[in-house]
Amino acid sequence: VSFGRDESNFSGQVSKALAGNPGLVILATLGKSSGLVIRRFREAAFHGKIITTLGFIVSDEPLVAGEAADGIWCVDLVPPPEDEVADLRERYRVLTGDKDLPMTFLFFYNSAELWAKARRTITDGNADRIVSNIKQMGDFRGRGESISIQKNGDMTPPMRLIQYHRPK
Repeated sequence: VSFGRDESNFSGQVSKALAGNPGLVILATLGKSSGLVIRRFREAAFHGKIITTLGFIVSDEPLVAGEAADGIWCVDLVPPPEDEVADLRERYRVLTGDKDLPMTFLFFYNSAELWAKARRTITDGNADRIVSNIKQMGDFRGRGESISIQKNGDMTPPMRLIQYHRPK
């Protein structure tokens, strides 16, 4: 079942998905609409399992879904060891006033560090050579995470499957 970007109700799509009486629904979605989809499934009395992607946890979907999100399964980023990010967390708090260091910020920070490391190695600034250097790294140890880099340039951050529960 699919839906367009401008969809806001989702009742039709949920009804269609539930017509076969599934025990599991897998959502490959991103954005506020995903939270609404989760809510619609629960409003339609679906008590089966819901699994969703990393997009759920790194966006505002949990807020939009509300209590309907409790117990769903999603991909999450593995939290970094605190001793590896404590100074970065403090700098982030001073700059933003927010005590929580979002995992997405850590991604952005580490991707900038990855580019910087390659640029320090390729001193002539040749973009093609910098990209080639990154593809050859194999693994990159960033702040609080190790990123596996494939020869084709695909990168995999440390992720895990978790059951989501709203903060108390």
